[in-house]
Amino acid sequence: MRVSELWVVIRYKLGWAAIILLTAIPCLRVFALLSAPGQTADLFTVFTTLGQITGIAGLMLYAINLVMAMRLRIMEDYFGGLNRMYIAHHLTGGIALILLSFHPILLALRYLATATLQSFQAAAQFLWIHPISYSSPIGNDMAINFGIVALLGMVVLLILTFFIHLPYRIWLFTHKFLGVAFFFAGLHVLFIKGTVSGDGFLRWYLLFWVGLGLIAFVYRTLVGKILIRHYNYHVQEVKTPGKDVVSLILSPIDTKMDFEPGQFVFIRFRYSGVKGVTTEAHPFSISSAPSDNVVRLSVKALGDYTRDLLKIKPGAIAEIEGAYGKFSYKNYDNPNQIWIGGGIGITPFLSMARSLRPETGLNVDLYYSVKVVEEMIDTQALNALTASPALNFRLIPHIGTDKGLLTADVVESQSQGLNNKDFYLCGPPPMMKALRKQLKAKGVPNFRIHSEEFSMS
Repeated sequence: MRVSELWVVIRYKLGWAAIILLTAIPCLRVFALLSAPGQTADLFTVFTTLGQITGIAGLMLYAINLVMAMRLRIMEDYFGGLNRMYIAHHLTGGIALILLSFHPILLALRYLATATLQSFQAAAQFLWIHPISYSSPIGNDMAINFGIVALLGMVVLLILTFFIHLPYRIWLFTHKFLGVAFFFAGLHVLFIKGTVSGDGFLRWYLLFWVGLGLIAFVYRTLVGKILIRHYNYHVQEVKTPGKDVVSLILSPIDTKMDFEPGQFVFIRFRYSGVKGVTTEAHPFSISSAPSDNVVRLSVKALGDYTRDLLKIKPGAIAEIEGAYGKFSYKNYDNPNQIWIGGGIGITPFLSMARSLRPETGLNVDLYYSVKVVEEMIDTQALNALTASPALNFRLIPHIGTDKGLLTADVVESQSQGLNNKDFYLCGPPPMMKALRKQLKAKGVPNFRIHSEEFSMS
């Protein structure tokens, strides 16, 4: 492994390392405080420690989850692209849900250290809304109620996210209330009496992250349309290059957006003239070259929104945010590359192929895998690139109805081996998972396998 390759591998792991470290710091502090000399190591203390650690770890992951939703480009550099950062965003949200669910349960279990009727009553009372006097200042009972409201709100919203398949528009709307639940979690941390309030470092550390999480929520949800850079484009031309595929060619109205080959954007239509096309932003890979004066998006009808895009007409006005992603040959040094695009997963490779120049110095085999030949798009442009010997570019179509599934064995045979090559995968998740497994079984190191796994839409 070259030094430059090693640095890329390390850099793309730093995001996860930061999440683990930032979450571990307050947890270790709680453990140190509750296990200090003189503390009794009974069941009450054990459950108190576990309950507070799960609550604090869940709160931290919740805050980090909101920060990652800001889509800051500087952050995607440490995850390997926005697609992988959103995978981390998804995982931290799920883990936060689990930890925060255990937080009140473990704290209630501490009352059961003695199996008496009174202890069961105390545990049940702890988990219920506490009666308070609204004429008095905020006390511990109110702080507990804040925590209960935050937990119930977050559990409902995250269950909707992870376990119920909602239409994208409804999912996006419900997601906006995660910040409200987090606000109540912050009030819980601010006013609760106990280990956190008694330790200055712990209190201010958590309040800092609560504040940062709320700022991130406000930035992305409430004022993002003002603060985040957007580019205005109009639809210049609409084509249907393949089965159930629409290609939108967009021209800049004012400032042209810069991007790298292989990146994607979020696009929303301020005016479409088409019933059913909502104004929410959706992510799509760019299929044009950065040097082009237009942005080309090739979209396959896979859901309600993308089916409605098939009806878009020239003159529609779009707002583009981006570009995002690290899925590009420019981010890796190895000149010997194999690109594998499945179905509409060909789009980032179209952008990369169109940006190739003789001085790029790459040797590329592009496998274009589809079920039927009618699904292929832009083959004329790809064939033109293949005809140029100066580019060292080969297009290898793979039609499923004729040849079955594309496998690592096929790639190894067609490309004269797999050694000392980097692999780029984009397509249906089962295809990418199977190919990655097969390539690794043949001795290809994982750091040489790059994939675009953005599936938020």
